[in-house]
Amino acid sequence: DLVTNQEILNTDVPSQSFDEVKTPEKVGYTPDKAVVPSKTVTFDTEDYTETVVYKANEQKGKVVYVDDDKDGQEVKQGSISGKTGETVKVTPEVPENYEE
Repeated sequence: DLVTNQEILNTDVPSQSFDEVKTPEKVGYTPDKAVVPSKTVTFDTEDYTETVVYKANEQKGKVVYVDDDKDGQEVKQGSISGKTGETVKVTPEVPENYEE
């Protein structure tokens, strides 16, 4: 109020509703909640934050050893595993009866 030099808050504001939001998909990760819920706020509502935490998924792979002298015939398989975004050390294993 410019006459009285006092701050007057207008609390006669209608509430407002926000629709729920589907959590975005991120390849290789799983969110801790599929949906951020709807929320109705009023003038008196405290600040509100909704946090979604993504967890890295387990990943599995296969290592196939082949014999080039026998048209790529498979001679052994191995496996590797880890999580999305993680660097995995692969230690090759020499197949049995391998000749240099």
